[in-house]
Amino acid sequence: MNLLLLRSLVIVVGVGVIASMISPQPVTSTEQTDLVTGSEVPAGINPGTLHQVAWSPQVGLPDLIKNPLTHSDMDKASALAGSVKASEWLGPLAPIAISPFFGVTLLAGLAQFGNDWMPVNEFLSNNAVLKNPAVFWVFLILTVLTSVPRFTKVSKAAAQAIDQVEAYAGIITIILLRVMMIPEAGSPAEVPVVLQAGVFSMTADTLMCVAAVINIVVINTVKFFFEVSVWLIPFPFVDALLEVGNKTACVALMAVYAYSPLIATIINLVIFTACLIAFRWIYRRTVYLRTILFDPVLAIVWPGYGTPKKKRLTVFNKEPLAPFPAKSRLVLSVEDSGWKLTEQRILFQGKSIPIDAASNPMIHKGMLSNHLEFCDQSDGDHQNPNHLVFSRRYSGELAKLAELLRIPVATEIAQPDVRTGDLHTA
Repeated sequence: MNLLLLRSLVIVVGVGVIASMISPQPVTSTEQTDLVTGSEVPAGINPGTLHQVAWSPQVGLPDLIKNPLTHSDMDKASALAGSVKASEWLGPLAPIAISPFFGVTLLAGLAQFGNDWMPVNEFLSNNAVLKNPAVFWVFLILTVLTSVPRFTKVSKAAAQAIDQVEAYAGIITIILLRVMMIPEAGSPAEVPVVLQAGVFSMTADTLMCVAAVINIVVINTVKFFFEVSVWLIPFPFVDALLEVGNKTACVALMAVYAYSPLIATIINLVIFTACLIAFRWIYRRTVYLRTILFDPVLAIVWPGYGTPKKKRLTVFNKEPLAPFPAKSRLVLSVEDSGWKLTEQRILFQGKSIPIDAASNPMIHKGMLSNHLEFCDQSDGDHQNPNHLVFSRRYSGELAKLAELLRIPVATEIAQPDVRTGDLHTA
């Protein structure tokens, strides 16, 4: 993920959310005509209370005296009154990011059983999806199915493998909940635009959905890193304690949200800011752990995934290397004069450095991962070679991979370069 793009989205979302919270949005802008022209004001009516309204042939003077708003104005006022506040939307995002299925279960429970004691909450009281009893029971079952395997180290591997599926499901669910709150009536011109720059514009609902996605992705990524790190600790019951702590934190945060959405939003922003500060460091290690641990499993399930086909390999530098910080995801590709290491990014071209053929790279096998060793010819350091770690995805056809990369495999039995402690340390 490009960090510059993430920072830009955070800035855009932050400006838009602040603007939507402090500046009221007009519903529409129509031509106004005088309510009474050339006629006396009826007795008992204060002239100062009369307002200008749009002329409508279906509305007579007596109706205007009783209610100075037209039917169209009443529909717009009802939609505005039923709109979801920013605090009601941002408040529950932290518990949903920590445990998506359990967070939605708690939201549905509050919507169905908390109306008698909760303060007014438009997001919960006017949401037909959360009011459906089937939603509560379905997500409760999903919570049990995804939480129970996390209590033991043997079954937690399968739970962590589907952790990202749960995160994506939580994102899709929360966006659908927001979409269901958008009024069906009204033209696109009546939707308030809170951010516009040239041809680019963003409505309040779109902005809130983007904010939810960023919030959930950042917090869930940090949570995933700590869960995998705890899983690698060779002590029993630690995973069960962590899972109980996660669920307890979800209940506590959702209880704060039920009491005051504004306080819950402030807490969510504090958690999000703390996670965002460490996101770059943690994201590199999260990708590293996910690749090293789950690539071999995927290669067993899908044999074609474990067959090398291209003259390139995804590697991770164990220590800082030139412009790359430790645990960066790099692509090793074959060049005419040797090899090239390129930083792997989604949108933009990353930095790259050449590896000369005289550096004598060598592939070494390991127990948890394989690694590629080469000497940096730029500083002439042959005593401390560089190590590029890669998963055991191609361990079944390591000879073919070595042929494609033009790098020999070490014949001696190498000790595992990456130990359990190396997987979750800097």
